[in-house]
Amino acid sequence: MKIEGMELAALLSGIIGFKESDSGIIPERFTPEQYPAFSKSKAWEIRTRCPAGCSIQLATDSEFIEIELEIGEGSRLYFGLDLEADGVLVDSVKGESEGGSITHRFDLTGNKKNYTLYLPQTKTVEIRKLELSSNASIEQVPEKKAKLLTLGDSITQGMHAKQPSQTYTVQLAKILDMDLLNQGVGGHVYDVASLPNEFPFKPELITIAYGVNDWNKNTSKQQIAENVSAYLNRLLGLCPESLIVVLTPIWCTSGATVKEGGTLPEFSTVIAETADKFESVRVINGYSLVPNIPEYFADGGHPTDLGFMHYAINLAKEIVNHHPYESIWPEIVQGILMERFQPSF
Repeated sequence: MKIEGMELAALLSGIIGFKESDSGIIPERFTPEQYPAFSKSKAWEIRTRCPAGCSIQLATDSEFIEIELEIGEGSRLYFGLDLEADGVLVDSVKGESEGGSITHRFDLTGNKKNYTLYLPQTKTVEIRKLELSSNASIEQVPEKKAKLLTLGDSITQGMHAKQPSQTYTVQLAKILDMDLLNQGVGGHVYDVASLPNEFPFKPELITIAYGVNDWNKNTSKQQIAENVSAYLNRLLGLCPESLIVVLTPIWCTSGATVKEGGTLPEFSTVIAETADKFESVRVINGYSLVPNIPEYFADGGHPTDLGFMHYAINLAKEIVNHHPYESIWPEIVQGILMERFQPSF
């Protein structure tokens, strides 16, 4: 049974929209009006088109899922595909590609389960074909009760995770039981122009994780304070009912280097102090999220898959345990957290 066109698009999660070509479906995680802000950099432009956090979700009793992808440009040479059955990782594909067509068949049990097939966060893709066994049933997986929007740079996009399901954004969404829209873009900075006039995706929770690229580009303390303030003012206007969490940069091996904005911890302090001026915004110290040890990083700045696991667990813990802010959480978020994390006896 081949699934194509609008039927295939209806199974996509983590997207704002999609493009349909003669040969397949291209997931999109940004609105059309957002793309011009990323055209300043060819790298940014490519990375906006990588389906970070995007997945195909379906309930089926098929004996297999076969997918054909056209791999295009990317932010890294490597790519991955991960398959979960009822929330458990059951198969993973890792490879390297300069581009071209790949086909992979995942063998299943034939028992009805909810499957999530995570797409590569490091490559642009066109989904050419999705095929199930001929007699299989297929249903859409219901949406979660709440939505999570993650904004940030390459770490938020998911570099250097070798598996797309292991990024901190995907893991955080799973822990909090929320649908994810990941708008992380490698190399990006606090840039108010990248925000749309309106989000068609209405999130209950928003995390913002910029700063390290601003610091690397020798942004001054005064300028980063202005940029953060402008960004938060615009975002609060767009999403006044969302809980907004600002994450300062995580630890990196070069963080003690003195740049225009000082060391990375000094630069991060300015971000935190600026965000703290907004009553409905909370701040989490990024240095508390990933172990401050080089072995948890692939290149001194981007976490490994294990580093991302620590990131997600510690971030979820910070969000759940920060009781002073419960009163500003959207009611539905409070309900989810109470349901998932309150002990029952």
